[in-house]
Amino acid sequence: MSEYMNPIKSVSIQLCDEPLLTIHCDGRVTASDKLKPEETARLALDELRKQWLNDAQAVKIRELKVQIERLDKWKQSALEIEREWDANAIATMLGGRLGESHRKVIQREVPKLLIRIKRLEEAGDAMEKYCSDYYSSNRWYKAKEAKP
Repeated sequence: MSEYMNPIKSVSIQLCDEPLLTIHCDGRVTASDKLKPEETARLALDELRKQWLNDAQAVKIRELKVQIERLDKWKQSALEIEREWDANAIATMLGGRLGESHRKVIQREVPKLLIRIKRLEEAGDAMEKYCSDYYSSNRWYKAKEAKP
């Protein structure tokens, strides 16, 4: 059996070609004697941050996180809109039967309602032509304009 030999002896973070912090393969960590520990830690973290920010995988991860956040916001807004109306209640008002698909009832009945509204408007317009009372005529136009 052959022993596994680690080809990496140590990892070193350097500043101006001088080792700032070295992580040895046996787990030891040595820092530069020229700096205080706080300065060494700050500079080492800054250097790691620079490397991380420039790494292609890190850039892609950040882009994907932004995209995920955007999709989460979109999903929340879609769910909020979905919660604003109760398909069951609407389907029941439209005459849907128990066990019948709410969406199918709504898709079937809403066009009928739109046709009925149009016929009622036409009937109201026709009645308005024969109505001599200004008050009734004016009231009809106001009601018609108030329709959403």
